Amino acid sequence: MRAGGSRAARLAWAAVVIVIGVIAWRGLRHRSEPAHAPADALAALDARQAYTTGVALMRHGNSQAGLPYLRHALALRPELWQVHTDYAAAELNTVADAREHRGLAGSVTRSSWERSEFIREALSELEEGARLAKTQPDRAYVIGLRAQFFATWGARWDGLALYAAALRMSPGSPALAANHHLLLVLMRDPVPGARGVPGA
Repeated sequence: MRAGGSRAARLAWAAVVIVIGVIAWRGLRHRSEPAHAPADALAALDARQAYTTGVALMRHGNSQAGLPYLRHALALRPELWQVHTDYAAAELNTVADAREHRGLAGSVTRSSWERSEFIREALSELEEGARLAKTQPDRAYVIGLRAQFFATWGARWDGLALYAAALRMSPGSPALAANHHLLLVLMRDPVPGARGVPGA
């Protein structure tokens, strides 16, 4: 991701598609809305199908289209931290995604209010994902994603504190240690026009 306060720098979040493994779905039982996902099509999907469809859309760079699928999976299986985390990732990616319209790049969202709502809900979902995570490394992973978000959007002190908290939970994580160190370096010696941020 890109550092700095410009909107273009913040759009770099779109390159970060957070996808948790699907191993949590072993043994899973059956139990708004962009036009890409009609309500009747969603209703026919079980939680695993909806989740994997949403994740696949994120992997192909279309997080906005993945939102209704992940929302559906979340409604069916709200106890799984992976679903909360990936739904949050899809929302944050959607905030940063851009598309071209009449030769100009613009957000795929409809307004700054909608972007604010996506961010608010995504941070709440990451908090819930961390709460539901069964192991300390999993919880640390989710907290690390919150740290990455804050560091990218300019709240570096918050990001640093969250990275430190995540490292206390999972001191053996090379990714967390590297991102924490990089953020410290950037804060101690900021370089005008620097391009590196933790998690890039």
